[in-house]
Amino acid sequence: AGKVPNRLENKVTSLKLSVLVFLGVFASCCLAERSLFLRKKESEANSQSRFAVLHAPGYVNFVEPSVALPAKEVGAVSAFALGLAPGKTLTWDGLSPGSLFHRPRANIMFVVDGVNPGDLLRVSPQQSSQLTADAGQSVHTVAGGKTLGAHVSDLFHGSPLVVSSSARKQDANAAGAAGENSVAMFYDHSTKQVLTSPTGKALAMTTKQMEDSLASLQLPAGYRFDRNTFAIVSHGAPVLSMAQEESASFLAELASVQRVVSTLSADSQLVRDNIPDVLTFSVSSLKDLHV
Repeated sequence: AGKVPNRLENKVTSLKLSVLVFLGVFASCCLAERSLFLRKKESEANSQSRFAVLHAPGYVNFVEPSVALPAKEVGAVSAFALGLAPGKTLTWDGLSPGSLFHRPRANIMFVVDGVNPGDLLRVSPQQSSQLTADAGQSVHTVAGGKTLGAHVSDLFHGSPLVVSSSARKQDANAAGAAGENSVAMFYDHSTKQVLTSPTGKALAMTTKQMEDSLASLQLPAGYRFDRNTFAIVSHGAPVLSMAQEESASFLAELASVQRVVSTLSADSQLVRDNIPDVLTFSVSSLKDLHV
């Protein structure tokens, strides 16, 4: 976040964990942080939707909740976890007030659309809660329709790093902000490239750059990326190809995560300060890969 030149190691470590979590989602669906949240949802939110905290510092006090978390409170809970005012009264009791002297350095959230009831997500959350939602509710807003990224950006005068990524431009913009270090990333099917808002040109990718990004991943045993295809070797199938539109969208989302990781690794000035950052990866293409 910001222009102030070192919290790089912690943030980049969190993002590398995020890539592994992302791969885990891919594998467990048999297709294809650090305050790190994973929000699992289906096309129409129902009782199978979950909110999972994959990692939080010890001074962020997530506890066993007695009620389900309303989707409209996810953004406010995320703000509260960052040590900021939630902006609205919370009905969810899964987060206790934390330390006045410590604040997480970033909030990293995956919004995964397309996890079916029978899918097994191989993640071990520190805390998990049922998520309830009505059609049209957003998990990104804090209060007054403002997104979490915009809320944090406004509080710190545009300095936080706010990255919002998705295959769909609409989803990328839905979690974004307008600060000087705010970037929206999305996949453009007509050009087969990952495009960005004007502030994030360094994160844009051609098809060749996406393939290079995927090839640079340190994949767990059983995964393989060769040329423009991605496969889970242990399953024999499925194989995803950049030549197929649905697969290309998902691979673009995966490549975008890696792109952010490598960019933060190379440019420490983006993250070396005491200003919290917000990174949101909306996995909108997973549902199109189910058969």
